[in-house]
Amino acid sequence: MLGLVCSLLGALLGPAPLYAPRRCVVRLQGCVASTGEELGAVAAERRPPPPPDGAAHRNTTQGRLLACASRLQVLQPSATLLSIGHALRDQPLTAHNLTSLLLLLKRRRRWKQAALLLEYAQANRVPMRTAHYNLLMSACARGSPRRALELFDQLRSGASPGVQPDSVSFNTAMSAASNAGDLDQVHTIFGELQAHGLVPTTISFNIAIAAAAKTGDWQRALAYFRDMEPLKIERTSVTYTAVIDACARGGELQKALTLFTYMEVAGIKRNSVTYAVGITGCARGGEPERGLQLFEQMLERGVTPDVVVYNAAIACCAQLRDAPGAVALLDGMRGVGLEPTAVSYGAAVSACEKGGDWQQAVALLAGMWERK
Repeated sequence: MLGLVCSLLGALLGPAPLYAPRRCVVRLQGCVASTGEELGAVAAERRPPPPPDGAAHRNTTQGRLLACASRLQVLQPSATLLSIGHALRDQPLTAHNLTSLLLLLKRRRRWKQAALLLEYAQANRVPMRTAHYNLLMSACARGSPRRALELFDQLRSGASPGVQPDSVSFNTAMSAASNAGDLDQVHTIFGELQAHGLVPTTISFNIAIAAAAKTGDWQRALAYFRDMEPLKIERTSVTYTAVIDACARGGELQKALTLFTYMEVAGIKRNSVTYAVGITGCARGGEPERGLQLFEQMLERGVTPDVVVYNAAIACCAQLRDAPGAVALLDGMRGVGLEPTAVSYGAAVSACEKGGDWQQAVALLAGMWERK
């Protein structure tokens, strides 16, 4: 079995070529960085972040920074730089203190106040560091991805002398472009990363593969996946899940299932997201029986299904016109403390309709309205 899977994967991926960055010209837009990148930005300061809020730190430097962050976070987005100075009071704004305050504001989801703070620091000639830009880009993640990419433009254009983007900056910008829906830009930034003399990380490839998956571009996703090997970059469960999703969305279900099998051979544990992608792919690809087999396998392996997994399994039942199976899964959701969604009920009703069980379909609809 192992030999067969490896042979299939070899045929699927082909020989591993030398990595060559892809280029295209698209306008920058969008941002978000992972928690790992956020910590990497702080690590660049070579000092620990401030401790959690608490009275014990009130009279320490960390405590004063916490108090400053609390005053900053309540400022209106239209606040002036003078208001920023008043919020800081007698706390000197050093490069290290700026890092700590930006991190605190990011954690409190105050990206607008963080942007004002960086502007104040620049106006007062506080030495800028890459970590400052990275943290603010990450802070802008959900609220203003385009603002985050504007910061990335400033960073790579040399707006702050001696400050250059690092791999965290590029990864954050790729995430920003993805959040803004500019998937072509994700691939452009990925190509620019290596052009800057930086080595892509696992996170870089994961973001790029996920972007390819969103459009069902399985060829590009597999190319990224294949490029990781010669660069000796680790493939994680996120990597496999993204490339499986790309193949499934692109109509290449057998390739997706081969990768799904090889994932275990490679020693990478499948999680609920991986199974959700696999089961959904089987439903889309016209192999609902295989999807339900994956659901059973998931339970046997001790992986806890979530609402998305149950919905995918119920969709498989609908394709099979298996009304009893769909209802059993719906009941199973409630049994493990999961509340069925409108998607859950819709798939179950579809199964009943296709199976000719109109009474059960009506009962499900009535039950759905009662729970609203």
